[in-house]
Amino acid sequence: MFAELDGIALAMSGQPERALAPLTKATELKPRNADYWLNLARALLDAGRAAEAVHAAQVAYALVPDNVAVLPVLFGAQRAARNFAEARKVVLRWRKLQPKEKNAKLLEEVEVQLNQLPAVQR
Repeated sequence: MFAELDGIALAMSGQPERALAPLTKATELKPRNADYWLNLARALLDAGRAAEAVHAAQVAYALVPDNVAVLPVLFGAQRAARNFAEARKVVLRWRKLQPKEKNAKLLEEVEVQLNQLPAVQR
């Protein structure tokens, strides 16, 4: 798909904002393609649009919930959006599928961030 390839090329060349239009077009043309949603989520995250990245990553996750490539992006988007409780849920799922030390450290980090929030925001 040309739109997807154009978007990826732009995103990889450090132009995430310019990548958004072709990546969004790709998701519109093939809304059940998790890779398209995942690439859009990455570009949105790189463009500093965390809330939108969360949505795109959630769509990718809904399409392929056991794909471990989706979880780091969803985690990063949730964390960037300061949704620490949701980020914690994602990293717990990620640790279940890939029990690595890196994931344990990410869990510790997000728990610290979560505990720094006022109780009403947790």
